[in-house]
Amino acid sequence: MTTAASSIAQVLAQNTDDDVLQALQLYISLRPEFQTHALGALQQEPMRRYSGTITNFNREKGFGFIQSEEVTADFGKDSFVSDREIGHFNVGDTVLFTVVVNRDNKPQARLLQGATGDLAAVTQPPQQSQAAWVAPPPVAVVPPRHVPPVYEPPAKVARVEVPPMPPPAVMPAGVCGASNQAVQDGTRYVGTITSFMPEKHFGFIASQAVTAHFGRD
Repeated sequence: MTTAASSIAQVLAQNTDDDVLQALQLYISLRPEFQTHALGALQQEPMRRYSGTITNFNREKGFGFIQSEEVTADFGKDSFVSDREIGHFNVGDTVLFTVVVNRDNKPQARLLQGATGDLAAVTQPPQQSQAAWVAPPPVAVVPPRHVPPVYEPPAKVARVEVPPMPPPAVMPAGVCGASNQAVQDGTRYVGTITSFMPEKHFGFIASQAVTAHFGRD
């Protein structure tokens, strides 16, 4: 499981369950095949949360360890924690965390959480420092040899007929008083942007399927 997965999970944890469900509905509308994978993951048992104490952490090397009797019983050793996951927590803090097995086949802590429910910020890997730039020695510049340009006749440009823009969509009478309750069926539609007003930050998309379903653009 990657650090990017922890970052996404942390963002989700900062929102309500209803917002997370709506976000998943929007994502599935973009990638319908994801629904099958999501159903398989939801049928599995939730990953266990462990409790432990940060016993040491080396800021220069970027890692440390969390001591937990539960982790030792399950994995036979303390849990590894990286500088991307520890956030604002320090040695001696008691934290809750999820354990994944990393590429070295060792338990690694993800999504650290304090006693008050505060989550550790997942950070990006630090950028490697670049060596000091040394100017190269000067190189003698030889002026380019003058070559007269070769005349080429301009290429013929094919004339393209641009179809006229469709007229702005007109909202049928009586639609303004209809209920504004959205039908969240996850359907993707195809339509044409008929108007947009940058100064008002909105516009309209004409689509026969949307008009048939909702009675308006």
